Amino acid sequence: MLRKEKNAFLFVFSFLLIVGLFWGQTTTVKAYYDSDAMKYTPSGLELNNLINPTSSLFVNGKNNGKYVPTIISDNNGNYSILKLNGSTADSVTSVWSNLDADNYIDITKKQDLSFWIYLGDSSTNVDGMAFVLQNDSRGTDAISSDGSGIVGGQTLGVWGVNSNANKTADSIANSAIKNSWALEFDDHRDGNDSSGKTETMGSSYDTYDLEANRSMSDQHTGWNYPGLASSYKPIPSTNGIFQLVHNNPETLYLNGLGHPQWGWHHVMINYTPPATKGGIAKLDYSFNTKSADKHENNLSTYETTGQNLIYHSVDLDTSQFHLDDSNKLRFGFTSSEGNMKPGSMWVVFESIPSIVQAQSTAYVVDDTSKSRVDTDTGDANPSYVEDEDKALPITTEAHPGDDLKFKYGIKYEGGKQAATDIKSTLNIPSNVTFNSDVIGKVTYVSADGTKTEHVDLTKANNVSTDGSTLTYNVETLDNAKGADWTAVKIELDGTASDIPSGSTSLKVPFSHVNFTGTNYKSDAQTDAFKIVEPEATLDITKDAPDPQDIFQTGTANLNGHLTFKKGGTVTPITNSEDYDLHYSINGGADVLGHATSDDASKFSIPIDGSELKVGENDITVQAVYTNYKSSSGTIETVGSKKIHYTVNVNETGLVATATNTDKITTLNDKLVPLPTITLKHNDGSGLEDGNDQVDYTISNPNKNNGQPISFSDTPYPSLSEGTGGGNRQYNLSISNSNGLSVGENTVTVKFTDPGKHVSNVLTFVIDVEDTKPVLTYGDKNNGEMTVVASEDGDITFPMNIAYENGEKFKPSDMKFTAKVDTNSPITVDSIKSNTPQSTYYF
Repeated sequence: MLRKEKNAFLFVFSFLLIVGLFWGQTTTVKAYYDSDAMKYTPSGLELNNLINPTSSLFVNGKNNGKYVPTIISDNNGNYSILKLNGSTADSVTSVWSNLDADNYIDITKKQDLSFWIYLGDSSTNVDGMAFVLQNDSRGTDAISSDGSGIVGGQTLGVWGVNSNANKTADSIANSAIKNSWALEFDDHRDGNDSSGKTETMGSSYDTYDLEANRSMSDQHTGWNYPGLASSYKPIPSTNGIFQLVHNNPETLYLNGLGHPQWGWHHVMINYTPPATKGGIAKLDYSFNTKSADKHENNLSTYETTGQNLIYHSVDLDTSQFHLDDSNKLRFGFTSSEGNMKPGSMWVVFESIPSIVQAQSTAYVVDDTSKSRVDTDTGDANPSYVEDEDKALPITTEAHPGDDLKFKYGIKYEGGKQAATDIKSTLNIPSNVTFNSDVIGKVTYVSADGTKTEHVDLTKANNVSTDGSTLTYNVETLDNAKGADWTAVKIELDGTASDIPSGSTSLKVPFSHVNFTGTNYKSDAQTDAFKIVEPEATLDITKDAPDPQDIFQTGTANLNGHLTFKKGGTVTPITNSEDYDLHYSINGGADVLGHATSDDASKFSIPIDGSELKVGENDITVQAVYTNYKSSSGTIETVGSKKIHYTVNVNETGLVATATNTDKITTLNDKLVPLPTITLKHNDGSGLEDGNDQVDYTISNPNKNNGQPISFSDTPYPSLSEGTGGGNRQYNLSISNSNGLSVGENTVTVKFTDPGKHVSNVLTFVIDVEDTKPVLTYGDKNNGEMTVVASEDGDITFPMNIAYENGEKFKPSDMKFTAKVDTNSPITVDSIKSNTPQSTYYF
């Protein structure tokens, strides 16, 4: 057992020391203590205390009275360490998530939980601890117990008690935490390491398994359902002595290691809900996922570090929790100490899904070969992949000059708090060339997907002076509102370096990113990969015209041709289906284009002007050969370099022209017609169906304090050439009711068509002359006449009206009044004539 091994270790150490005294040589054995390990405590979430029934994230469960778990601070003063046990012999403890503080596993949602565990220093002999999911009716009082009380030892506080009172699987299961699932981190083998030895009641759960023909290591892990009788099986030829069924047993190296930082072990729990409630969920767990010092993915299997990576996927039967209508599953830890050199057991949480449920990621995309780099065949370090990259083929290498995109990110998925104050720190990979100024960008996406924001990453603002590290402070992530940022993507754009002369390859190491926030902490890293020379190349060349000038309603054709070479020899391209064409407009999303050409080696990509912005557009085009058969017989992807096309787009506009814009002179007219106006598009396309809007202004220094008077109208055209396709003509008029007044009036006219195109402004000047009419006697006798009329008869007075300067006028515009003696004025009927004339007799 481990205890014996450690005693032997101390004996060997003493022996070597004595040998050293006799032979003049010494051997240094480096031991470490809790105080040493404390210096390497990983950054964790603040837990505060275990005593507030409504606000504490975790609360104390049952214990046997020998030790009460508490929260202690790390060396930085952060109260983030759950001290589950504290070097107290024979103590049994438990700590549980507080459902009243909304801290639980929601079995209907994806949940990710990560934490660090520490099980003592070089001289420690703890029994161990267990991570537990449970819905025991006793709630936080659930713990291993029988008629004698709480029992520790091999139960670790969660498994059933095998005693003289419990000699059946059912009675043992009944003394365990019920409706539960447990993953143990066992520091002490209880039982024999080989067959044929006498078994001991109460210390047999880890004995040699005859059925599986295997022995358990002194320090080990495994999982099962503590409250199920099937989790325990009788040991043959014994009187009611049982062993625990360990699913996915693995050897652990928990303590007594060569360095205090190796005493910290990272655990990831990734829960994926079942299709229907009460069904089979997926629970993935990993042990030693990353290192305590740099938080880099731990791929080592070297046992002396204690950081051997372990990963398993469990089909979790959620019906065993008997949750009925609830979706809240309590989680927590139990522990037990032995009586020989008990030690400390600590837990530090990185992420708790009830607070912040989020995922982080890091991976590399080869933009040249349109593939995703993936050299890690395991699943211990899961990362999500953006939707745009999921369909990309997998590659394990890149070629010199390939465009590489390093992607890192966080997706916020839920929790009662927003993810705040997250600082991202990533190491910039070597053997990749990045831009001298803008090294990449950050993209935020809103919860409802309707809003994005881009932030440039520059060497001046985000990169360390030695060029090795990039930092960026992430904005708050949440999904309470549609406009909240719910995802952040950090992208670095680089180019694979050339392979040095005399070498056959160049290694690009992994790039690690750390996200550390107030209530969420996570790590991710890209896979390392090699840069190798390509076996074949695909060259792409532009053909005329370039640059091109088009209108928004036009089409740009991007013409070019391809040359495929293998070993320097040109190989004809006979099937255009063997390659894909990709293009990107102004640095936007990658689009899969379609070539139009009878020659398989040539292409022409049509780009509609409506897809482009007005002005200059930069369009990159790349060809990817998807059906290349390498010399090894495998089908590989070969990508060309990117080429750039320039397309200048002129805006489709509305043009208004008038038959003339000469000054219009009129005399006190009520309605002044404007010259005929014609509307058309500048690119020759037809006008859209619908009504055109006309916006007018009239300015006169003698009216409205000289300020323009504005009004709008939707007149009917006098001529329309076709439906939805031709030009339109308008005969418009301006009247005094619109603001036309005596003096010089400046009139502007502007059109907006149904396509929202706005025309140029036409300007007209209307001069309304201020000339008074002259009224004279029409009988040429200066009005000296005698009129004889009956009392009720009409009297006619001959009159003549004219303007002094001979200006023509419309008689109908005149208004006449008459007065007889001292009577009130009377209005005389208007003259009906509308014919302009210089004088009028009536």
